[in-house]
Amino acid sequence: MATPELTGSSKGSDAATGPAEQVSAGPPREPESPVQTPELYARFDRFSAVLIFLMVVFGPWAFGTTQPWAVWTMNCAGYALGLLLVAKRCLRWRTGYRPPRWGEPVPRPGTPAIFRPHARAARWLTRSLGLLNLLILAYTLASALNYRSQITGGIQEFNERFVRWLPFSYDAASTWSAFWMYLGLTGCFWATRDWLLGKAPTESGEEDQSYTRFMVAQRAGLPERLSNLLWVLCLNGTLLGVVSILQRLDGTDKLLWLILPRYGEASFHFGPFTYRGNGAQYFNLLWPVTLAFWWTLFRAAQGLERVPARIGDNPHWVLLPCLLIQIACPIISSSHGGGVIALGLVTGALA
Repeated sequence: MATPELTGSSKGSDAATGPAEQVSAGPPREPESPVQTPELYARFDRFSAVLIFLMVVFGPWAFGTTQPWAVWTMNCAGYALGLLLVAKRCLRWRTGYRPPRWGEPVPRPGTPAIFRPHARAARWLTRSLGLLNLLILAYTLASALNYRSQITGGIQEFNERFVRWLPFSYDAASTWSAFWMYLGLTGCFWATRDWLLGKAPTESGEEDQSYTRFMVAQRAGLPERLSNLLWVLCLNGTLLGVVSILQRLDGTDKLLWLILPRYGEASFHFGPFTYRGNGAQYFNLLWPVTLAFWWTLFRAAQGLERVPARIGDNPHWVLLPCLLIQIACPIISSSHGGGVIALGLVTGALA
């Protein structure tokens, strides 16, 4: 009687401890790693960033993008950005990859996209904007194809075969030029928007990085890509302003000391801009952005635990001299309207 009892107890103990030992002996679960970006997609994304930065820097320096060669350079860059955007969309569709984007949760393989309540309104607004963009392109293209007249050698030639109920143009060449320019701007806008919405590798968790105090002050809660774009825009505009002021003080009638414009004297020019009013408009658009960027970085620096121990820990102070130079440019350009607008904007900003 004792042996069966002992045998039964041993079997029972084996039965009781067996599953527990099997569970504990299993391999521990590792946390799911973030989705890795396909190499080809990452290359397209890097090419897009390079083109965006080149367009930001090239535009104002190329004499305000008023010459035909400068306009077509910017147009081709816009076409390239549009093609890169289409290629990235095709890769997402073929591979099922969903890049980490701001405003959306971190995606996991095989899970549908989850949008926040306000994202539905944002989607409809974005689609409406895209539809309006397509309507403008279609209207301009129809006007170019259905031209009423064209100017050849200074002589206006009329076309009697145009359709009256469709949009038409009295200058086919100028309308075609406007269409190609709008097409380039379309590619630039939507590609830049898509690139800015994406998270950088350091933000999506694909790369390990310890965020230092410098990085906190540099980004101030802004996306890394937006922060980098603003730095390039502000610093490039400051360098452009310094060169423009030096050119005005020098009194030369050549743009950037290189090209003599066909019209106007030295007082009509400002930096690379043939007309001083265009330069004043550019800087009046730029310096409020620099002011807002500086204010954002300044507020972030105030939230740090302790005061930086050395100069350079908080790079937002670099933006203050940049801001002063950019505000001075519309006034030094001698543009009456630009100077009045600059003073009005400064008064509003101080208020």
